[in-house]
Amino acid sequence: MSFRPSVSRVSSIDQPGTLSVVSMYARNHEDVKWFIPSFHNTSLAETSASVFCHAQLYAIALKTTMMGLGKSGVGILMTGNFSHDDLKNVHLNVDTDTVSSPEPSYLHCFYTTNRGMYSDHDDFPRTVSVAVYCPIYPFHAMYMSKGSTPVSPTDICTAMQTASDTYTLYIPRPPQTRNRTSRVMNALSGVRGVFNYSPSSRSRISHAVGTVQTYVNPVSGMKLVIFARYYLSLGYTVLIYDRYGAHRSHLQPLFSEHNLVYAPYTVLQIALPSVYNSGRQESTEYRYYSGHQKQHSPNKHAELADTMNQDSDKQKTYDMMKLDHPDLSSILMLDSDEFLYCPQAPDISSQGAYQDKILTRLRAEGVEEVKLVRRAYSGRHIYSHTASTREIDITNRTNECMLSIYSNITATGVDLLRRVLGCWSGVALNNNPGKSGDIGGVCPFHWNHLSCVDWKEKYLPSWQNKKRCFCRVKSPDMIPSPRLTYNPIRRFSGEHMEPVCFISHLNNDFFQSENGKFKINSTVIAAGPANPLASLW
Repeated sequence: MSFRPSVSRVSSIDQPGTLSVVSMYARNHEDVKWFIPSFHNTSLAETSASVFCHAQLYAIALKTTMMGLGKSGVGILMTGNFSHDDLKNVHLNVDTDTVSSPEPSYLHCFYTTNRGMYSDHDDFPRTVSVAVYCPIYPFHAMYMSKGSTPVSPTDICTAMQTASDTYTLYIPRPPQTRNRTSRVMNALSGVRGVFNYSPSSRSRISHAVGTVQTYVNPVSGMKLVIFARYYLSLGYTVLIYDRYGAHRSHLQPLFSEHNLVYAPYTVLQIALPSVYNSGRQESTEYRYYSGHQKQHSPNKHAELADTMNQDSDKQKTYDMMKLDHPDLSSILMLDSDEFLYCPQAPDISSQGAYQDKILTRLRAEGVEEVKLVRRAYSGRHIYSHTASTREIDITNRTNECMLSIYSNITATGVDLLRRVLGCWSGVALNNNPGKSGDIGGVCPFHWNHLSCVDWKEKYLPSWQNKKRCFCRVKSPDMIPSPRLTYNPIRRFSGEHMEPVCFISHLNNDFFQSENGKFKINSTVIAAGPANPLASLW
């Protein structure tokens, strides 16, 4: 099914002093889960239980636009379209006792950015993620536009949850000096974002898996279909954000599935259309096939830079995805070649039930992020041992195997999954780092692999603590089982501790990278066990 975003008419971030609000969600009284330092480091956080309702917004801005603003601070949210000139005489007082005063004031919001955190990327132009929290307290009315009369908290909350409207988010840039008595910040200069907001229905209470597709190659459409069919058969809600809608035709036959949500865009595509446009869609940097081809491409430096842009786009789209679907019980954020698998469940029906039980139990235990082990699998094809062709040879052979089945098969989706996944071997090697799923919604920013650091690991080196957001992280239980990582050189006997569930990463590039340590012969791989995913049907 297609997805109607909550925000439309997004401002382009290349306009001076502009940020782009790409998602918003308003809900009734509930303690905010996002960690927003400018809010949680004040006395207001202690009274969060008295919040009548609140709004959460996710925005994007250029790094140059946010210069002069702190990593965390305050702003206002108003109804209507206001220019910078309109906001000249709007003053924002940052004293928390004034924010919570019974006197009418503008709706105060608290923001934080991902600057200096582990989730930012060296994209070009450099972009910044902004998470905004706007609490609405029951004890005072607020101005929602310039020159208006005060509006009651009840009316504000009702309007945000039921009516469409135009909003302006404004973050003032503080002057170098300020009046110590009033601590009033002059809002002559600042950053603003104008957007149309329409409340959307979010009644899908289930576990979900989401992926962001930022590139096209000869097998990317097929992989998205296999990814969607696999997780739909397990009972997940499947979220696919597809840059430029490039794979719509591949996924069209699945649009009748109620649990498939398809968004034909990514964050940077809608927030920076002057850069992420049809010309970029057709560029060579946008289309790559394998790690080997990128490494030996004459444009490899340009493609490396575009990879950083793609990673930035993925990270920010995952951020938006979490706010677009806040009522989902959990969201696993995976690539289209990553499949969660629990060896204890022998068939597809029990596999879905087992994964649901694991994630439901973690949520009941108060876990806020699940961390998953990832293992790289190899294709089941003999390839050349010439160092310069090994990786591309096995990648091409595996892709040819999958495409030949995908192009010619006339059977049902079940048979398609079984046969395409059969192109992969059961030979796996540990592949770090792992991936994660968001359960608690504590950290607004997601790196491509995780969102937060376990609160027990605050002693980690500073480069890891740059993520700055801590929550309760847990991996699925470890249990005694036969060794799942196949290693013909160092054979093990007896039982071994393995996770009850892990991510099967069907990626020859990653497998060959790990295999440099072991040098497992391709003949051994081809003769080895079949991929366990293919035996679920």
